[in-house]
Amino acid sequence: MVSDPERIRIVTSVAALTKHLLEERQASRLAAVASVSKIARSMLDARGAQMLATLDESLRAHDATGTPPPLLRLAGISEMEKPHTRLLAWLLNPDRDHRASIPALQIIAEGLGFDALLRDLEKSPKSINLRAEQTWPHGAQSNKEPDILVISPNAILLLENKLGSGESGDQYGPYRDALSLLASRRKIPNNDARAHIVAPEMRTAPEGWGRTITYAELADWLLRIAAAALPLWDRVLSYLVIEAFARSESTGERVTKARALSAELHQRPFRPADLLLLAELLPLPLPFYPERAP
Repeated sequence: MVSDPERIRIVTSVAALTKHLLEERQASRLAAVASVSKIARSMLDARGAQMLATLDESLRAHDATGTPPPLLRLAGISEMEKPHTRLLAWLLNPDRDHRASIPALQIIAEGLGFDALLRDLEKSPKSINLRAEQTWPHGAQSNKEPDILVISPNAILLLENKLGSGESGDQYGPYRDALSLLASRRKIPNNDARAHIVAPEMRTAPEGWGRTITYAELADWLLRIAAAALPLWDRVLSYLVIEAFARSESTGERVTKARALSAELHQRPFRPADLLLLAELLPLPLPFYPERAP
């Protein structure tokens, strides 16, 4: 039978051994955590530095050229639908006194995957006809006035701008019918006669219509004009039109926010949340490049 002193010695020894093992395990865990933390910190710093360098490069380009103001906000009519429609129609109309229309239409056709229209824009740009807030052409059998119709030899694109209003009565169905009838009369396949709503937010597409083009998406597409080989004034005016559709945040506002974030990140270590902030700002819209003007 084990005596009390012997029992105490055994218990004490087991307790000491257990403590030693726990301390070793804890130390091992702490070492592992420290190693992982060091790796994570290294990855965070490397990724953050890479994204910040990209942001700084964009900011230097914007500092050299400046950014245009949002035209419709300056005019105090940024919440009105018709000015947006007319600005977009002006930009897309080949009959207007600028050279941005065909590049802008090509960008939209590419964004929509509209191959028939894209081929016509590339092969016969002078055949493109745009109608804005006019009655349907002969053959559609409709006296309504769609916002924007782009008509080429082998394709038709209907853009219906909906800044704040919903459907005006029974509008979308008759518009789709008129578009299909016009395409049939012109021997254009029905799938090459497309209709899209342009709106500030994503909306459910009506039956027979393609997906909604949001203002932000349209603005992002058209910002590619900033780097196009066009006369400088054409790009300046195009940029002003594009800014009208950047409703949540203008390019100037994004650049200002990016400049403030860049200054802060150069003064302190990166935090995980900083990568999200950088990702929200990148890529910045392209600036103007005056030296590229013909």
